[in-house]
Amino acid sequence: MKEPSNIARPGTTGVAYAAAACLAFGSLYLLSRYNYLLFHSVAEVFSVLIAWSIFVIAWNARGTASNDYLLFLGIAYLFVGGIDLVHTLAYKGMGVFQGYQANLPTQLWISARYLESVSLLIAPLFLRRKLKVSYTFAAFAALSALLFFSIFVWDVFPTCFEEGAGLTAFKIASEYVICAVLLGALAFLYRERERLERRVFFMLSASILVTAASELAFTLYVDPYGLFNQLGHFLKIVSFYLIYRAVVVTSLTEPYEILFRELKESEERFRGIVESAPFGYYRVGRDGLWQYVNPVWERMHGLRLEEVVGKSFEMTQPPEELEAARRNVELALSGETITGEFSRLTREGDVEHHLFSIQPVRRGGEVVAIEGFINDITELKKAERALRESEERYRALTENLPQAVFETDAEGMITYVNRVGLEMFGYSGEELSRGLNVLDVTDPSDHARVARSIRKVLSGTTEGAMREYLARRKDGSTFPCLVYSAVIIGEEGRPAGIRGILADISERKRMEEDIIRANRELEMYAAVVSHDLRGPISVIRSAVAGMEGIIKDCSDPKTAETAAKLLEIMRSSSDTANALIEGLLSLARAGQLPEKVSPVVVGEVVEAVLWEKASAMEEKGMRVERDEDLGTLTADPTHIYQIFSNLISNSIAYNDRPDAMIWINHREEGSLHRYTVRDNGPGIPEDELEDVFLPLHRGKGGGTGLGLSIVYRLVNLYGGTIRAYNDGGACLEFTLGDYRPREG
Repeated sequence: MKEPSNIARPGTTGVAYAAAACLAFGSLYLLSRYNYLLFHSVAEVFSVLIAWSIFVIAWNARGTASNDYLLFLGIAYLFVGGIDLVHTLAYKGMGVFQGYQANLPTQLWISARYLESVSLLIAPLFLRRKLKVSYTFAAFAALSALLFFSIFVWDVFPTCFEEGAGLTAFKIASEYVICAVLLGALAFLYRERERLERRVFFMLSASILVTAASELAFTLYVDPYGLFNQLGHFLKIVSFYLIYRAVVVTSLTEPYEILFRELKESEERFRGIVESAPFGYYRVGRDGLWQYVNPVWERMHGLRLEEVVGKSFEMTQPPEELEAARRNVELALSGETITGEFSRLTREGDVEHHLFSIQPVRRGGEVVAIEGFINDITELKKAERALRESEERYRALTENLPQAVFETDAEGMITYVNRVGLEMFGYSGEELSRGLNVLDVTDPSDHARVARSIRKVLSGTTEGAMREYLARRKDGSTFPCLVYSAVIIGEEGRPAGIRGILADISERKRMEEDIIRANRELEMYAAVVSHDLRGPISVIRSAVAGMEGIIKDCSDPKTAETAAKLLEIMRSSSDTANALIEGLLSLARAGQLPEKVSPVVVGEVVEAVLWEKASAMEEKGMRVERDEDLGTLTADPTHIYQIFSNLISNSIAYNDRPDAMIWINHREEGSLHRYTVRDNGPGIPEDELEDVFLPLHRGKGGGTGLGLSIVYRLVNLYGGTIRAYNDGGACLEFTLGDYRPREG
């Protein structure tokens, strides 16, 4: 890069220092890009060596020192360096301390920084007072041991880093506390500045400020291998380098001069960094001419360094942005730092978005140039826009759903509820923001079940769960609800909370209760009617039996024959009435929930039905073919028996072919069992297919017209469906599932 004419060349020593600094920082930066763990180890070991060197020099110079300020700092940095060394060995990826994660090195870091900041705060006292060395050693040793025991043995030191979440509130707060202590140390040092040579005061002040900046950088990282963690270590190196210059080098090479020396600006120190930086960098002199641009800036603007150096910065500004650019340059030259965002149209017609920062470059307190940074955030903007649009669509959908939609964190704290949910529970958005747990909106009788369900969903043992609970409104009233919930996967693929839909099923519950009550009333009514009807039918049967005896004694054969026919009609009608009564009772009971369920081997039930119907089948010469395995269901055995008994009875009643056949088949479909009962009879008339399941619908074969209605109700009770069609005869196809009482 061409050296700007308005910048003085440093002396030979300055060039050497600048070259060394550039080489060191450039090497460390490249090292961090290649292997961050190695970069961290080198940076920390460098700091530890400097800390211990401070102690060695301060200890050996204690006899000639005019005060005990440096001796106190030397002892302090001996122990600070020790904790930093353990921190280095404990860093994530080193593998020295097995079973620990990123929290351990972060705890050790905070311990060392507290010790360092408090020591810097106390140190100015010993510009006036004598130091008791043995007591000081004992105090630092005891304090260090206490810190190590609290971390490794007692495990009482607060958590500083959580995997997947990043820095804890304690860690961040501690960094701010440490910064406050450092500012206090700076104020204390300023008060004692008359006891220090001017260069020493400025060097120490700069070291404290850089240390504070380093601590602020460590409040911002989430990943222990991230950018702000890297920045913090660079600042720490600078801080310890200042201590090194002030204490070690000055004490050895300039024993008759003060320890600290003012740092000089060196453009070359950072050249290696800006050349390989992922952002655009430029520098403009006070005369408004380009002095330097890095390769990223060249790619952004389609211009080479040689094309712009020595020319006005205005050459690259679009006409509509020229005034704003001039104003920013003037402000930066006056000493201000300007940050902002701008968009520009590329030569290809695409819109690019950039963040920029412009700041003054000072030399000897005077602004000699300005430098700027440009970061392309086009992809970030696209991602933000896509995320915002997706969020807006999601919110619009959830806000317009007729059910309550909610989200919680991993602790069960409610983080979002849509409008319907707020109205359903009687809370406001402000009340929600103050913190509500799912247990706060659940009846206490269901707390244990809700907590258990949350654990299952978060652990992944339940992929998506639908449960019935008793919810509790703000006013204390309760209502039944049905909740479907699923886990929210956060960073690193870990469960971060729960998302769910909640429906108020109060009306459905009332309808179910009405249906149950109506079924009970229907059964009672059917029982009363059957009782009332069976009395007269019994009388008729008794009368028929008596008449048969009288007919036998009748001397007129013709009269006896006529009477016998009439009696047969009466007997048949009474049997039909009795069957109708039994059918009505069965129909009334078919809609009721089973009282007891058990595993039912369907094949055994079908064999029992066929055994019962054996006489009727033999009379017609009917044969049956069935699958060997008809599955196993959790059900009431009586219900399964009724289903197959009614269907087989229909096939027998409506089939008069000499080669009459019944086929019974089965196959499993997920959680359901599909059955077909088919015969080779005349089939069902097409105009009756839609009506066969209606109560009292009778085909040509007679019957009560209740059998298929009973089957229809029982199939529905087990979560199945049934249909009738013709396939070479009548075919009834239906599905059955295991009966599972609704969880409530």
